[in-house]
Amino acid sequence: MLPTFDVKVSLKNGHVIHMEEEGENENEVKNEFMGESGTYNKNGVSFYKEHVISVEVSEHSN
Repeated sequence: MLPTFDVKVSLKNGHVIHMEEEGENENEVKNEFMGESGTYNKNGVSFYKEHVISVEVSEHSN
């Protein structure tokens, strides 16, 4: 099972989305939200990747 990370995504429209995402490491998780164009659409959360200003990833604490 992959580790879970806490993610905070800031968008151009001022919205900040907090969620949890599984991944191999922090960089892999960050790349899920940034980089190429397209749409992030998981667990009822949807936004255009080009609208992302920043992504903060930290290890999830149980």
